[in-house]
Amino acid sequence: MREQISLQQVNLKKRTNKVMEQESTHWVSLFDYLGKPARRELGAQVYQKAKIDKVKVKDRQVETSNYKGKVILYPYEWLHSYFRSMKPVEGSRI
Repeated sequence: MREQISLQQVNLKKRTNKVMEQESTHWVSLFDYLGKPARRELGAQVYQKAKIDKVKVKDRQVETSNYKGKVILYPYEWLHSYFRSMKPVEGSRI
């Protein structure tokens, strides 16, 4: 019986840590991060890299005078490390 309680406590701690991590994550869109609209190609590249890295993403519906639809949200820390690791490309708009 003691092992079951211990296992239950471990599982509860894991779930609690996961919830705390999700609540403390700062989620941003490419627009939020870059301060300007991202090109479609860039959005696809970032999304593919997130899938490769198994990064959880979220989405949000937005409606502005320029855009109406879904945007993908990424954890700020991951997005920051993604752009820091990129080498500047000649003619890049980033």
